[in-house]
Amino acid sequence: MLYLWRDFSKTLARLTFVFMVGFVFTSSNHAQAEVVDVLEINTSCEINIFAIEGVMRRSIDENGRIFIISHRSRLEQKGVDWARLKYTRTAMTKFRQFPSDKVIIAVGEPTEEKHGKLEFWVGSKLQLTVYIKSNQQVCFHI
Repeated sequence: MLYLWRDFSKTLARLTFVFMVGFVFTSSNHAQAEVVDVLEINTSCEINIFAIEGVMRRSIDENGRIFIISHRSRLEQKGVDWARLKYTRTAMTKFRQFPSDKVIIAVGEPTEEKHGKLEFWVGSKLQLTVYIKSNQQVCFHI
């Protein structure tokens, strides 16, 4: 029971942090300070959904496109990039009803780290970076 409470409190703390970052960003009327969310490797599916939906809201508010750039790790094969991008775009457009013409996907240079990452840009501003375990997808719980 104590373990479940600790896990719940960690998730709640992360959600509160992501919510506060999103609230500060959106309520400041896009002030000069740039806020970039970074999700760690073991982030829960709920936090991933919350953060990516925040990027979608910012895109709608700014009437801009979302550019998703996949960077595979040095340990992964080339096909992982496109698999992650297609899965993420499908999750956003089909299951979250985001307009497909507003999502642009691209493959970036491999990282020197042992984990891959997805970068979410709205226009020319980096909004979110999600780190992903090798050879896995971003968790959305679709």
